[in-house]
Amino acid sequence: MVYRESRTRTITKILVWRVTAFLITMIASLILTGDVGTALKIGILDVVIKLCMDYLYERFWNKIKWGKIEIVGQKMEMDGIEAYIEKK
Repeated sequence: MVYRESRTRTITKILVWRVTAFLITMIASLILTGDVGTALKIGILDVVIKLCMDYLYERFWNKIKWGKIEIVGQKMEMDGIEAYIEKK
């Protein structure tokens, strides 16, 4: 079965990754600057810019048909009986 990714899923994936990346950026900034305030500013700026870019990047790739396989019917199973539903 082929699924299309919802906007909610895209946003959730991005947020989880951004929290991880924020922590990495904060630690690296703190090591380089030695100042928590500066490291926090760098981390927040990084999150804002990359959050927007990640969302646009994911949505852009969802619109590209290359590498996707079109399914004519959808397989459905109920009580052990398999059926294919025609998509119109």
